[in-house]
Amino acid sequence: MQPVEFPLAVKKELSSAVSFELDRLTPLSPENALYDFTTQSEKDGKICLTLVAARADLVNRYMEALAGKGMRVKRVTINLSGISTLLTYMDKKSDFIFVQINKFAYEGGLITNGSILSGFTGRFNNDETSGWEKLTKEINTLIAAHSGHGKPLKLIADFITGAEIIPEHKFSMPVQNLRHMDMKLLPARNNRQDMKKLPCIAAGGMLELLQSKTIKPDLLSKGVHKESKAPVGLTVFLLLILLAIGAFHIIMPFRMEKQMLAEIDRQIVSVKNEAKKVEKLKMETQLIESDIASIDNFKHNSPMLLPILKELTIILPAKAWLTRIKIGETTVDIEGYADTATDILPKLESSPYFKKAEFASATTRDSKKNVDRFAIKMEIRGIKKDVKEAVKSETKK
Repeated sequence: MQPVEFPLAVKKELSSAVSFELDRLTPLSPENALYDFTTQSEKDGKICLTLVAARADLVNRYMEALAGKGMRVKRVTINLSGISTLLTYMDKKSDFIFVQINKFAYEGGLITNGSILSGFTGRFNNDETSGWEKLTKEINTLIAAHSGHGKPLKLIADFITGAEIIPEHKFSMPVQNLRHMDMKLLPARNNRQDMKKLPCIAAGGMLELLQSKTIKPDLLSKGVHKESKAPVGLTVFLLLILLAIGAFHIIMPFRMEKQMLAEIDRQIVSVKNEAKKVEKLKMETQLIESDIASIDNFKHNSPMLLPILKELTIILPAKAWLTRIKIGETTVDIEGYADTATDILPKLESSPYFKKAEFASATTRDSKKNVDRFAIKMEIRGIKKDVKEAVKSETKK
């Protein structure tokens, strides 16, 4: 694994350019190598890549062995790729320098924004002190190269042999043991012993596989990156669904408005019929109320025949009799015979029913019957002529 640069002009043909330059950049040729690259940055007219390559014959042995067990390999990556995915999953706000150490060798790299920026490897051989010095130099160089990137940097170590003691070499920052960190992969109740048994590289590879949007190296691709395209059939199907939904949202409001207007018209017609019935009942009620008012007015303002006749019967002398009675709206006219006609006028004047009693014509004496013949007219008390005329006019209406 190593960083490489190409002119920005070959950006659209990177796969061909990497294949053509592979034997110059690595000791392998495109025919006997499995390789891939990831783009890191573009600056100063150049495009910066991280190139990863491995001998095809070594990888093919493992693939053939797995095929013999009925397992088909679809993707081949490197240790650092899985570790970078795991560390980024654990802490998205930091960059990392990772180093994996066993009894005989070490390997690691700088991980920035989830991508492997550069890597290193080395062996301890017989001179262990010299090996640690080389490792210290590699790490301090990466620490210096990272300065100015903005994100905090962490130094993470994974000890394969279980030995967790680093000689007293001076790193520019403290070392954190990967096995002592919270990987957020096991339930909280699991103890640290379970964390030590967890295969970190395999866990990172599984996370990398699940994160489909993450761009990681795949050695089987040989640098050929195919853009994933949505199936045409699915795209057309989804487009038709969207069009149907859009048409539904456009048409349905009009249909609902039309139905609402029809319902309003129906209710208006119904209300009109009810309003006509109510108006008719109102007019009938007004006529009835008018008739009742007329009757009440007539009752209170018109003379009652029976009380008047009764009053005449009471106040007239016992030997007097009437030959004619005319009861008008405001007056009463009587004609008849009495022993003395002049005695009748005071009695009529004192009655609560009559007033202004007077003879309508001259009194004559009937010599045969020896009585006076009289004609008297008088007004009825409590009857107002103007009110009576109003009642009469209202009754005619």
